Parts: sequence; C-alpha cells; structure tokens
Amino acid sequence: MTLRVILRRLHLYIAAFFVPFIFFMALSGGLDLLGIQGKTHREILFKIDKSQLDFNSNNILQEVRKSFVRLGIRVPIDSIRKKRNALYTRPSYGVHFGLKVKGDTIEIYKYKPDIVRRLMSLHKGNGSQFYKFYQKLMVFGLLIILFIGLGLGLASVNTRMKTLLIFVIGITVYLASVM
Repeated sequence: MTLRVILRRLHLYIAAFFVPFIFFMALSGGLDLLGIQGKTHREILFKIDKSQLDFNSNNILQEVRKSFVRLGIRVPIDSIRKKRNALYTRPSYGVHFGLKVKGDTIEIYKYKPDIVRRLMSLHKGNGSQFYKFYQKLMVFGLLIILFIGLGLGLASVNTRMKTLLIFVIGITVYLASVM
C-alpha cells in the first residue's frame, strides 16, 4: 500500500467518524446565526431557608450535592457556575438546576431546554467532561483531515494548481471577512 493510499484512507476514516459531530455543530451554529436559539422551560421546585446553603463556601459543589440528595433531586453535577446571587449546575445541555437567593430563602429551579437550546449549549462547550474531551479530539481530527486533504491535493500534479488556487481564494475570503 502506498503512502498516498494510506493517507486517503486515514482522511476518509477520520472524516467519517466526525461527520455527526461536525453536522450538529454546523446545524447549531447556523440556527444561532439565523436567530433561532430555542427555549428553556423553567419551573420552581423548592424554596429552602437561606441558612441551609452557604453560597460562599469553598466546597459549594459538595454542599449543593448534599442539599439535592436531602431534597430527593438525583442529577449528575460536574460543576457549579456562580453568577451574583445565583448558582447554576453544570452540565447545562440537559436538565439542570438554578439556585437563586431571594431574601431569606433560596429558590431552586429546574431548567429543561428544548432540543435547539441543548444543541446551542453543546456548541458553546457546556457538555459533559466526556463531550468536552470529544470536542478536543474532534479539533485534532479536523486538523488532520484538513492537512491530509490539502497535502494530497498539492502532491498530485493533476490537482496541484486547482488546489492551490482554491486554497488562496479561501485564505483571501477569510482575511477579507476578519479585517
């Protein structure tokens, strides 16, 4: 098997593996550009006394997990995001929760994003730890696909000039769009 055949197969297999990921990233990005961002249904689940949870704790993740167990809420929480007087559980691409201080109470909300909002959240990197790893792997895979494809196009006498011309046009369009 020649190096060219090996590179073509590698290009094909890596591209085929990442097609679903690239498709949904393109779909969610396109929907966002069109102003379609989906909706999130929010409902209040509980109100607890503010003294039951210290928002300034160094172990806020553990405290929220313990509070949720006491309340019968079973959900995986990777991390907590803090915004002023509110906490939000992560990952947020699926059902997640918000805790907001209102006077002497903490209101606990359940958020249920629709499929479009879930795709937007994943597009922005709010997935699970495995999904974030998959995203990083996809970046590496996409770079391999691009460089192998460009290299194969430039290596062939039949496609060298066309590939070079299209590559230069691509660079020009990119630079014109960011300047």
